Amino acid sequence: MTLAGVVLVLGLAQVAVRRSGQSGRRHWIMRRAKPRSCSNAVTVGHVGELVALGLSAGFTFTTALAHAADELAPDKAAEVERLLRILQAGGVATALESHTGGLNRLALAAARAQLTGAPLLPAIEALVDDELAQQRTARLAVVRRMPVKLAIPLALLILPGFVLLVTAPAVLTTLDRLVL
Repeated sequence: MTLAGVVLVLGLAQVAVRRSGQSGRRHWIMRRAKPRSCSNAVTVGHVGELVALGLSAGFTFTTALAHAADELAPDKAAEVERLLRILQAGGVATALESHTGGLNRLALAAARAQLTGAPLLPAIEALVDDELAQQRTARLAVVRRMPVKLAIPLALLILPGFVLLVTAPAVLTTLDRLVL
C-alpha cells in the first residue's frame, strides 16, 4: 500500500471517529464507500465524499481530487482527470469557475471557497449533504409511486390466487355434500 493510500485510510478512520459522535447526522463513511447507482455518470456526492476524505487527511484540493480519481472506476475517473488537467493548465479558481461537466457543482463550490478564502472542507461537505438529500428525495419519489405500479399485478395475479385458495375448499366441500 502506498503512502497516499495509508494517509487516505487514516483520514477515513479519523472522519469516521469524528462523525460517530454526531447523533446520526451523517454516518456515511463505510456505508457509502461505493456509489449505489450503476450508471456511467460521475456522481458529485461520491466524488465529493472522496475529496472530503482527502481534505480531512491534509491533502490539497488537487491532490485529494487526484486520489479520488484513483479510487473511481476507469470509465468514471475520466471526468475527474479532465478536471485535473484543467486545474493544472490554469489557476485553480479560474479553472474551477470555467469548468463544465458532471462535476460542475463540485468545481463551483471549490472555486467559491478558493476565491473567498473560506475553508474548503465544510463547503465540500455541505455540497455532499445537498447532493445526498437530492438523491434521497428522488428515491423517495420512486418508492411513493410503487404502490400504484403494483396495483395491477396485485389485482390480476395475487388476488385471483388468494380467492381460489380461500373459496376452493368451501366449493369442494359443498360439491361433496351435494353428490352424496
